Parts: sequence; structure tokens; C-alpha cells
Amino acid sequence: MTAQPPIMGDAKAVQRWFGISRTLLFRLERANPDFPVSRVGGKVLYDFADLRQWINDRRGTNGGNDY
Repeated sequence: MTAQPPIMGDAKAVQRWFGISRTLLFRLERANPDFPVSRVGGKVLYDFADLRQWINDRRGTNGGNDY
């Protein structure tokens, strides 16, 4: 049995589950208005299912951005 990703998590959890750096995560968030992020009060949370879908939709393209 494999561990299931949490439904939502902070930047640290996204780094662990998706294997991306904090710098890349923030760069993607700033450069893409449709990036799946939620802000609740002072907390920034990422929906893992939405983020996975967002990444899969863009796989193989750089959307005009060089990362």
C-alpha cells in the first residue's frame, strides 16, 4: 500500500510530495494566474489534486516561461 497525498498542504508538503523546490513553487505561483493556491487568513495552502491536474495539463510545455 502506498501513502496517499494529503488533500491540502503547505509549501513544505508540496515540496515533499511533488519533488520540487520552494523557489520553483513560488516562481510558478507568481508567473501563472491560474496556479491552484488558496489563501486563508495568513495561511497559503495548495490543493494536491488541483495541483497535480495543473501540472499534468502543462506537462511537455513551458507555457512560454523558462524554468
